[in-house]
Amino acid sequence: MDVTFIYPQSPYLMKKTPFPPLGIGYLSSLLKERDYSVELVDGLISSEEEYRKSLGNIKGDIIGISVSIVQLGELKRLCKWLNQAYPESTVIVGGPGVKCIEVKNSFTDYDADIFVVGEGEETCVNLVDALISGERYESIPGLYYRSNGDIRYSGAPGVVQDLDSIPFPDRDLINVSEYLRIWKENVDLACTDLLSSRGCPYSCIFCDKGFFGSNIRFHSGKYVVDEMETIVKEYNAEELYFVDDLFLINKERITTICEEIHERDLHIRWGGHGRVNLIDEETIKMVYDAGCREINFGVESGSERIIKYLKKGLTFDQVERAFELCHKYDIACGAYFMVGIPGETREDIELTKKIIKKIRPSFINVSFLTPYPGTRLYEMLEDMIGDVDYSEWDDLQKSVLNYDFEVNPKVSHKEVIQWFIDEVDPSRMDFNIYFKEDDA
Repeated sequence: MDVTFIYPQSPYLMKKTPFPPLGIGYLSSLLKERDYSVELVDGLISSEEEYRKSLGNIKGDIIGISVSIVQLGELKRLCKWLNQAYPESTVIVGGPGVKCIEVKNSFTDYDADIFVVGEGEETCVNLVDALISGERYESIPGLYYRSNGDIRYSGAPGVVQDLDSIPFPDRDLINVSEYLRIWKENVDLACTDLLSSRGCPYSCIFCDKGFFGSNIRFHSGKYVVDEMETIVKEYNAEELYFVDDLFLINKERITTICEEIHERDLHIRWGGHGRVNLIDEETIKMVYDAGCREINFGVESGSERIIKYLKKGLTFDQVERAFELCHKYDIACGAYFMVGIPGETREDIELTKKIIKKIRPSFINVSFLTPYPGTRLYEMLEDMIGDVDYSEWDDLQKSVLNYDFEVNPKVSHKEVIQWFIDEVDPSRMDFNIYFKEDDA
């Protein structure tokens, strides 16, 4: 076995509605094109017993771990254990969570040999080639690595400009069938994800662009619908969700995708992220006719002052119009909100409740404002963060900011969710499902 990937366990990565690790899927497809053998230990969909057993049976010379921020705690434990269990193997860590390690310069907290920053396709393939052949890898861009007890940096990585040059993710390796089974069992709809673009050109100060960046790049419409069709035919998916930072951003490309869907007579529900200032009735009708049944928008707050602070670049007229159109065409419209913004007042919370009642979202996600390392917000609020250990990060349960809030963020967090349940969707399931047992 040449390469074994690990997707670590996570405290709450949506166990009932999980999405598979596409990043590992892309890397596997590229490595298999070079005739490397690849296996995966997936902690997200494995039981504790299965996860531990699989970790004990790794045979790869190279162990690659992909992490998001919420998996950093498990990464610490995992790296230490792997170095004891497999001292001859090379442990490589990549994924968006590496940005936290980089900004906090906390490489010594994790016993990995090499860290990959940014998009990993080209870097990882070149790195595996070098490791397998015994050649030097220190000049490959995008690496932090250990040398004589020090951490060295090989320089900034490039980005993939021609996304169509990347093969579809290896969905057999990442066991999409099992993910679909879990979805079907829990919500009676077999849904999985795909990625049609990388990057976002907007300037929200809280947005983490340390992975895909601000320069947006697209797969062609044909590539996108080819992938949709493959997932439907090979895995019997009933719904697809585009996990792009912003799927509905380029109307010309969306038109091409919708036309391809019609030409192939492809009947599949799908959804993705939108932005309220890009929504008009022509677009909404077009995507609905092509199968779109869900669009999620970042609204963040009902306070104009907070919106300006976050540099969202939207108006509440645009918010109301976008949700009005989704309701008209029976497209489920979700809304993301934040609490715990420095300077947030009782009036701001009341304004957020007011906009929720007005736009009547199909569902909401309320998180605590968190300055991700590498963002403009992080630079602005670094003094309020203190010595935060991002391996304990949890923006759905608590604020990391050391700030004397007028309204306790935990109180406003529960208040906003309860307001949505009481005023918008009284049939919503039990309120306490939103919180951990000791927080309910």
